[in-house]
Amino acid sequence: MILLIRARRRTAQLSSAILLAYLLTACGSSPQSPAQFIETSPVSSSSDVTATGTPITPHSEAPQVPKVSYPLHTGSFTATDGDGYSILVTVSAGDFVKGTDTARVAAGWAAVGGRGQMPLTDGTYSGQSYVNVPVDHENLIYIFGAIALTDQSSSGFSISGSNSIVDHPSVSLLGKRDANDAIFGRKNLALSEAAVWCVSYSNSSSTKCSADDRMSLNPSWSPGSKRWGPVPFVGALTQPFSPNDPDGVALLDGASLYISTTGCGTPTADTTCPAAGLTIDIARTW
Repeated sequence: MILLIRARRRTAQLSSAILLAYLLTACGSSPQSPAQFIETSPVSSSSDVTATGTPITPHSEAPQVPKVSYPLHTGSFTATDGDGYSILVTVSAGDFVKGTDTARVAAGWAAVGGRGQMPLTDGTYSGQSYVNVPVDHENLIYIFGAIALTDQSSSGFSISGSNSIVDHPSVSLLGKRDANDAIFGRKNLALSEAAVWCVSYSNSSSTKCSADDRMSLNPSWSPGSKRWGPVPFVGALTQPFSPNDPDGVALLDGASLYISTTGCGTPTADTTCPAAGLTIDIARTW
């Protein structure tokens, strides 16, 4: 009985082996060894590759745009009238800026203490010297500055309560010295080329603009105050380019900003002017 059971088990095992061999032969397959994997480098997607095909690292940054500066030149002078009232005039001004250089225009207005939008915008302006002067920033040249007055009158006296006009400075632009100009030796550029001036007396909402050959200031002193300003201003030459001088170089090289008081708009040997004034050399930013 035991022998019969063992024989049947061997027969079942033999049948299973024969069946497995038949199935493998029918499928045309043979046992395979474990799969062999080839390590490959990952391919960067198009969004992670620069124009030269170099992968961008996670720390890559866009190139930094250089900051635009507007350095200022500063000078001062003292003016005294016939009654002894005296003021110290301090002026800071930068160099000429093309209207198309919008970044430097904004930097210039900020450098002189201007708040808000630069007040000299495109349009037409009128004044005592000119009427309906067109302003187009693409065809003009700016200059930015600031002016402050300090009352240096004797103790017990204040210019704020006097009738003196020594505290009414004017600002003009003068061209390079010209030996052929027998009167002044310097051409008033704003008188020759047309100009618009804007001064912001306290903030951007109280800005006065006028088309004139010079900017005249009319300060309003607080009672007992010894200082007025600084107030920012901007001037623009509206006709600086010509066929013979398309970049304004010949016109502006050697130019200066001239500041005086009581209407002495151009430096002369006239002794009626209480002060010689102040001249600041102005260069170009291009």
